[in-house]
Amino acid sequence: WFVRHPPAPLEKVKFMLNLDMVGRMRDSRLAGLGAESAKGLVEAGRRAGEGTGLELSLSGGGFGPSDQTSFYAQGIPVLQLFTGAHAEYHTPGDDVSLLNGAGMVRVLDYADRLLREIARPEVKLVYRKSEPPRVAEAKPRGGRPYLGSVPDFTQPDSLRGVRLQGVQPGSPAEKAGLAAGDILVNLDGVILDNLYDFAFALRNHKPGDEIEIVFLRGGERRATRATLAPPGRGHGR
Repeated sequence: WFVRHPPAPLEKVKFMLNLDMVGRMRDSRLAGLGAESAKGLVEAGRRAGEGTGLELSLSGGGFGPSDQTSFYAQGIPVLQLFTGAHAEYHTPGDDVSLLNGAGMVRVLDYADRLLREIARPEVKLVYRKSEPPRVAEAKPRGGRPYLGSVPDFTQPDSLRGVRLQGVQPGSPAEKAGLAAGDILVNLDGVILDNLYDFAFALRNHKPGDEIEIVFLRGGERRATRATLAPPGRGHGR
């Protein structure tokens, strides 16, 4: 709505900050998704985090499954703050008692620091144009399959693979023996460098397919097999 009915010219909008799923901070970790949408944004984000004690992960392009995408498509640098996925997302079990109130205060404090940093006249964000991730072009065969893994979106930028925050109870991932902390590195022959690779690899399959998953656990390389289920079984991939 905002970009279609802007209250001010969009060329005057310097930056868009999106707070989406910021209520479940764990181990002081906070992800900034879209940090590569502009030159200078990663550096500004790191400066804003100095002295906060937060373990920041600042990475990724401007396209993503949240509200920042429409702004980025209009040439505006963006960042989504995110404390990570969890197994209760979009379920009746996602209760207020599970919120980390102190963590939410830390997120808001960081957001304030970041906006003040970016508002400084000498901070120049230069928009970086990129194409939508290839996962958006993948064609599901017979419906999007469900594995039941919960990715850890706050994993360090330097980590190659997809670290799991957990797995859904009773899911194909749990039945295959996957667990929190595992790092998925290959899915049925597709090397996984990041979450986009993971989602793309999954969408090349259909429910009922049996796939091989190669993962790291405690530095040891292991392999398992999982039978993908139909969608709609819960949150996760």
